[in-house]
Amino acid sequence: MQMKRIATRLIAPALVGGVSFLMLAYVAIFSVRQSIVLALILIFLERYISKRAEKPAKHVEDHDRVSRPDYKFVPYHVRIDPRWEQLLCDFHLIGKAEEWDQVKESVWAAQPYGFCCTVLQEEQDGENGLIYRGPKLGEFAGILEFCDVITPIQFGEGEAPCKLRIFMKPGVDCYDLGIIVPEKWWNRVKTSCPSPIEEKSGEMWYESELTLARIPHAEFAWYRQPQRAAGSEYDQWSQEITSERCAERNRFGWKECELSEGWPQRIEQVYFEVQHKPI
Repeated sequence: MQMKRIATRLIAPALVGGVSFLMLAYVAIFSVRQSIVLALILIFLERYISKRAEKPAKHVEDHDRVSRPDYKFVPYHVRIDPRWEQLLCDFHLIGKAEEWDQVKESVWAAQPYGFCCTVLQEEQDGENGLIYRGPKLGEFAGILEFCDVITPIQFGEGEAPCKLRIFMKPGVDCYDLGIIVPEKWWNRVKTSCPSPIEEKSGEMWYESELTLARIPHAEFAWYRQPQRAAGSEYDQWSQEITSERCAERNRFGWKECELSEGWPQRIEQVYFEVQHKPI
């Protein structure tokens, strides 16, 4: 019996690790090294969740405390691509549309996968989650907040910052997407550019942060699934989530676009395109 229990405990992690490795290596197209690291992390999470589930539920003594429905988190992969030609032309970061052919290869090389990451564990109750930023960077982060330097797009001599930066960071019920440019430069060109959703000073006094898009949190709500829902109860939950997601997409100016192979969710707006899927 003891040998049977030991074998049972080993089979589940082995299956999780093996299936995770195959999906990461051959579906998400991660390198072998990255796939091994992520598979080991998923094995650890599976064992941690299993041990937590084995413990008896604790009684809540404080009846005034608001209870939350149980749910399970589904790890997911997300890719956010700037629509560079439209963005650079509209904000006079290149002189004219014909210049795009001259700079497009270097711009794509600066951010070849856009904001591409795998959310392995979500943020909860003020605690950081676990997010893998890859496949190029191979870094881990605690929140969906990134800022990339686009070296090919540079401003005039004496301007600061001298190179364009593009960011993603948490907002209010959403994630903000936009660019960081020199404040003096922006004050000169802003009257001939589209109005950003929000304009504010950057972290440094000499730069301006322009928010150009917002992704509603509801876009990723499907990855927080009710733990015990099944059948008609799950269908009802799914319909509610889908309805809320559509309403939030409309509110934030997104629309569905033609799906790419292997990506069940794909939306777009003027300056960005977003794709995501469970892993």
